[in-house]
Amino acid sequence: MQSLNCLLGVSKGVPSLTVFFQSLQDYTQKLHIAVQKKPFNAKQNKKDKKQTIANTPTEKERMSRASKVTLGLVSAVTGLIVVAVHNTQVTEREAMHQGVVRDEERQRIKRERALDFEMSAKLREEYEKMQPVSNSEDKPKR
Repeated sequence: MQSLNCLLGVSKGVPSLTVFFQSLQDYTQKLHIAVQKKPFNAKQNKKDKKQTIANTPTEKERMSRASKVTLGLVSAVTGLIVVAVHNTQVTEREAMHQGVVRDEERQRIKRERALDFEMSAKLREEYEKMQPVSNSEDKPKR
């Protein structure tokens, strides 16, 4: 006990842990003695066997072949429906994602065209500074 108190950091002046561990030790000893003294009850064992036999189904209570087949078919169809719905959801999700991909591609092309237009407008301004261009109204009519 003293070594346990030292490990827990309890001083000699605090008897609460010592009392607790002593009572715990007494309780476990009493419990161990009570378990060893418990007699075997043969009548109780026979009663348990009768109850387990009573819980098994009789021939009338068992499932017929038709009900087993029906249960199996219903379970199989339900499983197939679950798989089909899952596959449908996956394909719909992929189709929706393809729409997002197409939108991103359209936006990219639109940005590229806008940049090309700006670049061509700047080039035109530079070329017009170097070489003036007359408007179509200034040209003589034939």
